[in-house]
Amino acid sequence: MGIDLGINRPVTLYIEGEKRQEQVEVNDKIQHDRMRLMRQRKSIQQSLKYAKGGHGSSKKLAKMEDFKLKEKNWAQTINHVISANVIKIALSKNVGVIKMEDLSGITTNATDYFFKSWGYYQLQNNIKYKAEMAGIKILWVNPKDTSRECPTCKIVDANNRSKEDVKVFTCKNEYCEDYMKFKDADLVGAINISRREGIGEKPKSKKTIKKKNIEEKMKKDLVV
Repeated sequence: MGIDLGINRPVTLYIEGEKRQEQVEVNDKIQHDRMRLMRQRKSIQQSLKYAKGGHGSSKKLAKMEDFKLKEKNWAQTINHVISANVIKIALSKNVGVIKMEDLSGITTNATDYFFKSWGYYQLQNNIKYKAEMAGIKILWVNPKDTSRECPTCKIVDANNRSKEDVKVFTCKNEYCEDYMKFKDADLVGAINISRREGIGEKPKSKKTIKKKNIEEKMKKDLVV
């Protein structure tokens, strides 16, 4: 099983050899909640913009902290529901291996609000934990060009994915069997992920490595 994570659809699944690809159907609820949360955040940010200190300012800051907690709890609940459904589908289809993209650093590199607030790292960890409990192996793949590579001819072209509608994928290679055929872009990504070579351990981010080095140095200093 290949799993593609995205903004338009939280997860898109592709199981090699399956004609009918089952999906986790929670998109409408998530999109509705996303818009509601974004409006709330903007409203609070707007009120803070004109706050000039004092007792009222403290209340508004507290309101923002309460909102952040609410947003975090929402993401945790949704991630639990999604990961549970992913494993349920995997078990029903006798999936032995799940492949996911190594998205280390996405929260620091991404500019989109939902990429930062969504908690993709947590979602991947939830899937990993539940998969291993169910005896399913997890492999991590390089995410480079998974959404721009045609799974049929293997040609990578930035124009394969529509800029007008990011949900649409059409191969621009005129010699490809699927030349100009409209496809679901997220599903294409999941197909490519399922067919890539993966590794068993997720590569550590530079931030994680730096933190580990600092901790080891502190331990040495304490020994001295």
